[in-house]
Amino acid sequence: MLANALIVGIVLAATKFFDWYGNTMFQRPIFCVAILGALLGHPTEGIILAAELELVFSLGGVMPSDFTLGSIFGAAFALLLGKDLATAVTLALPLAALGTLLYSSMKIVVTSLVPKFEDLIEKRNIKGFK
Repeated sequence: MLANALIVGIVLAATKFFDWYGNTMFQRPIFCVAILGALLGHPTEGIILAAELELVFSLGGVMPSDFTLGSIFGAAFALLLGKDLATAVTLALPLAALGTLLYSSMKIVVTSLVPKFEDLIEKRNIKGFK
């Protein structure tokens, strides 16, 4: 069980890394879910879930959301529990919305720190950054 959690975490971290540092399209469900399925030992189911989740998030009229996080976690739960597409989509959509909410909240917190850091730079207080 711990190995499966590590695989899911590594796939999510790699997907986000390639999303933030170069647009490789690795963050699309068609790629990341297929790779996740292969790493979890369910390559056929992973490819099927990848194609179906790609359709849901690209053609399904879903609100803008963190489809990478939703796809990976939804597919991971469905693959590891032996469930079908309905389970993956049922989990993927709210998790994607939650991921967007958390990311937006993180950006608000980080942005609120900018005036403090600007003040430290103007005062040349390098020790204040620690």
